[in-house]
Amino acid sequence: TASGLAAFGEFYVGEPAPVTYPLIVTTVGAGTVTREPDQPEYAPGSEVTLTATAAPGWTFALWKGDAAGEDNPLVVTMDRAKSIVATFVRAGVVVSQVYAGAGEPGSSYANDFVELFNRGTQPVDVTGWTVRYAAPGDTAWTATSLSGTVPPGGHYLVQQAFGASGGVRLPTTDATGSAALAPTGGTVVLVAGADPLAGGCPDDASIVDVVGYGDAACAEGEAADTLGAATALLRGDGGCEDTGDNALDFAVGVPAPRNSLSPAQPCTGWTGVEVVPAATLSLAPVAPNPARGGVRVSFALPAA
Repeated sequence: TASGLAAFGEFYVGEPAPVTYPLIVTTVGAGTVTREPDQPEYAPGSEVTLTATAAPGWTFALWKGDAAGEDNPLVVTMDRAKSIVATFVRAGVVVSQVYAGAGEPGSSYANDFVELFNRGTQPVDVTGWTVRYAAPGDTAWTATSLSGTVPPGGHYLVQQAFGASGGVRLPTTDATGSAALAPTGGTVVLVAGADPLAGGCPDDASIVDVVGYGDAACAEGEAADTLGAATALLRGDGGCEDTGDNALDFAVGVPAPRNSLSPAQPCTGWTGVEVVPAATLSLAPVAPNPARGGVRVSFALPAA
């Protein structure tokens, strides 16, 4: 060149790199997802089968991201890079009522009892599950074994210790135990399994629900109120309420045990039916009432 400099370069033509698409799968809640075939990337048009498996006490809810719906297993066609989320939620069964007055003068029922309720939209098989009870400060948990399936909106009645102070007999029970529940306080734990619980306030992954009342050493949030011979803990909204705080979720009221023969009572808003917009501002009653701590006031607005 005029400057005395020369430029040189090389250009190679080869086979193009093969096109593949990555598939990223994550989870929300407790559960795992397997894929078949199991590989990080896939050829265009290939199919991948995803299978979600919930942990004990949890249930698979739905897929999100680049897939939607409740199909399980789910077949995914790899026509592009995809990211899919498997969502797991706590099994729908919760403790809905606790009665600890058997043996007290003027007792309503001859036996203590724990009532369970399925607030979810899917049947829950409780075979192999247990209900545990411990008095305040006690690390020894009395266990009652469960069996059978609780349908959506269904109840399950667990009979506990007999008291010698009178009271009417319970309706037909679904499980029978021997725990003597103290009206002054205690903790009831629903466990998806039969392994022993460790300590006075366990955090095992198999725990489905914890209800502490009175001077309980363990509770969700604040403990609910103490009980008497003619009172029980009643979960709000017919058993559907679950804020994670026992003091807000439960109120003391007249015991009314329900069992698997009782009519189903689905929770409002869990059926997939669209909610009718509020025409005006509306307020629900304060709950619990009376209260010694926090309270809940549900409301509806005609606009955001």
